[in-house]
Amino acid sequence: YMDAMKNSWDNINKIVAALPEDYMIIVTADHGGHDRTHGTDLPEDMTIPIVAFQKGQKPDWDFTDATIKDIAPTITALLGVSADAEWEGKCLLK
Repeated sequence: YMDAMKNSWDNINKIVAALPEDYMIIVTADHGGHDRTHGTDLPEDMTIPIVAFQKGQKPDWDFTDATIKDIAPTITALLGVSADAEWEGKCLLK
């Protein structure tokens, strides 16, 4: 598992290095997991990674109580587009 994670991170770094300065990378997973299972209400299953990176800039994020529902509203804000009123998530940018 750790080798696969390192390989994934190495590939993400290659992509970031190849992109122009004005691109942002957001990396996440759809869910956590434990003991070869997932889908429970345990923190191990409900906690997901969210990593954001942009060359030359440090975005001002608020990851307090962040959920997967917050990713789409954050992306629309970055693009200067309004989030759909029916979306439950919030923008993670300060």
